Amino acid sequence: MITRAEIGHWWRVARPFPIASEAFWVGIFHDTVEDGYLPKILLRWWPALDAMTRRDGEPYPDFIERAAADLVARRVKLSDVRDNLSRNGGPPRQSLRERYEAALVVLDGAD
Repeated sequence: MITRAEIGHWWRVARPFPIASEAFWVGIFHDTVEDGYLPKILLRWWPALDAMTRRDGEPYPDFIERAAADLVARRVKLSDVRDNLSRNGGPPRQSLRERYEAALVVLDGAD
């Protein structure tokens, strides 16, 4: 079951983008396939969402590199990581903070 916390996160990730943009909708749906709410077959037709979806067994740095290679996914992943770093429920554990900060370096440098 989808929680309010998940919906809030999806909204915060999508909010920086115009509602009619692909980035907005990738932000809304960015965790839904990975978390099992939507079928993986959807990724075949939506490259930016595919780039935003971590694959089973994929190392996090490889996932970030893949997301950074897609312009829409890179912008949305930046929003996602920034939201994860500034969570309302308190700061992430140190290991997650380090992972997110390393991701920001890769994503910001992908221009």
